[in-house]
Amino acid sequence: MLRLVLPPRGLLSPNNAVDPLRYYYHPLVGVLFRRRLQVGLDLLPDHCGRLLEVGYGSGLLLPTLARGADEVYGVDREPPPPGIRQRLGILGCFPRELCAADVTAMPFPDRHFDGVVAFSIFEHLHAPELERAATELARVLRPDGFLLIGCPDR
Repeated sequence: MLRLVLPPRGLLSPNNAVDPLRYYYHPLVGVLFRRRLQVGLDLLPDHCGRLLEVGYGSGLLLPTLARGADEVYGVDREPPPPGIRQRLGILGCFPRELCAADVTAMPFPDRHFDGVVAFSIFEHLHAPELERAATELARVLRPDGFLLIGCPDR
């Protein structure tokens, strides 16, 4: 079972103004943010081959995901934060690819991933985007792959 391990505070940087990175370190609100991720992590298989995180943002979850996969990839609408590969490397995490792309049109081959994880992304999409995103996720997932989506309740 994967256990969430937060990178040391200040090591990672937000990738935009609304990135929730700071909340994970907050003494009260952080408990809720961290617990929400752990609930999702508890649903994942013990290990998988290729794992994609949609909306990786600051990279906070990538080191934890890397412990449960042969290769991790990340896709986000925003470009990677400056220096993220070096900072993740300090944590022993070496993503195969981090790319700026939309979940509705990802630059990956068909059936490329054993699993996809997406926390706090789909609640930002509108109906037409949701349909395109679901179609795209089905395209990049292997037939026996898994999809974990975490959406906060509004």
